[in-house]
Amino acid sequence: MEPTSEEAALRLQFSPDVVTRELDEGVLLVNLETGQTWKLNHVGAAICRGIEQGDDLPRVVDELAGRYGVDAATVRRDIDLLVAELRKQGLVGPRVGG
Repeated sequence: MEPTSEEAALRLQFSPDVVTRELDEGVLLVNLETGQTWKLNHVGAAICRGIEQGDDLPRVVDELAGRYGVDAATVRRDIDLLVAELRKQGLVGPRVGG
């Protein structure tokens, strides 16, 4: 099923200066321009994989809610908090070109 225009608007991408590295305990984000790093746990890593794969946020919510047996509203709140911080730090923005 194709995403709605609202869901498509919820697709993100990492900024060009950001690289990700999978770690045993999660993921490391590095902003090559500033040298700043962020280490995220396994759940944060799953969110980052969704972003990298071009998944819309509702799909990421559903996947994590099912994987961890948590209600979707709680997962959505947690994802929204993480995404807000990633945006504030300039790590992610709206996906360009679908």
